[in-house]
Amino acid sequence: ILGLFSITQVSKPEKVHLDFPSWIAIAIFFGGAILGLNNIESSLSVAGIYGLVGIIGLIWFIIRSTRISQPIVRLNVFKNASFDFHIISFVIFQIMNVGAAFVLPNYLQIVAHTSSLTAGLMLLPGAALGAVLAPISGTIYDRHGARRPITIALIFQALGVVFLMLEAMSGSSITQLIGYVLMMVGTGFGMSTIITNGLAQLPSEKSVDGNAVFNTLQQFAGAMGTAVVSLVVALAQTKTDYVHTTAVGAQHAFILLVILEVINIICIYTGLHFGKSREKSASD
Repeated sequence: ILGLFSITQVSKPEKVHLDFPSWIAIAIFFGGAILGLNNIESSLSVAGIYGLVGIIGLIWFIIRSTRISQPIVRLNVFKNASFDFHIISFVIFQIMNVGAAFVLPNYLQIVAHTSSLTAGLMLLPGAALGAVLAPISGTIYDRHGARRPITIALIFQALGVVFLMLEAMSGSSITQLIGYVLMMVGTGFGMSTIITNGLAQLPSEKSVDGNAVFNTLQQFAGAMGTAVVSLVVALAQTKTDYVHTTAVGAQHAFILLVILEVINIICIYTGLHFGKSREKSASD
């Protein structure tokens, strides 16, 4: 409701055609990919079939998008290398956020023996802090460019995920809360900055397509993060020592997130190096 009164239309609305076959192709790709990941533990053959279906959907979408005048997304946005690295970094950020948010409530209930209400409430400070820091990150971006808020984000996220990994076997709810809060500080500084700076790499006429890519991949990365992390935890769990093996599975999941953090650092700084930078203009 607030948005109806506060958001203004800055460009002239344009009537466009929604290509239904492309929409179906995207749904097949995402559905096949997620179902494939979810079935890896139970049946590799079934997972492979779903994965193949997803690949077919992706190929169909790419071919369809190159042959029509008004595709859902103009795929030539991916010809910009800096934009691509920003996208990869954004996807990793989202996988890490959703992955940690999936592991921690289960860890807190099974390993730390907290109630479901307590486990949920313990995630609230980190989530709230991440939301509060987003506009602060925007101010830093406007004044100093993208590198500074992104560096702050990566430092806090790395500290948080490493702390979670090292303390996973402790069974302490407090240490897990500290690690999650550190991660969310990184999220608050990083996510919006990566989106803004990623879109800045594109010509203005392609910003709509770039924004669509970010929004779509945010949903997909969230689903993929949940599927992958839950699989890692489940592979470690056994019925004979469920509490201990859940802690082991959580630690394995955090190790995976640490690896993703390293990849994230490489990708975003590569994107910043080769892309348009606001550093000079912000300092003038």
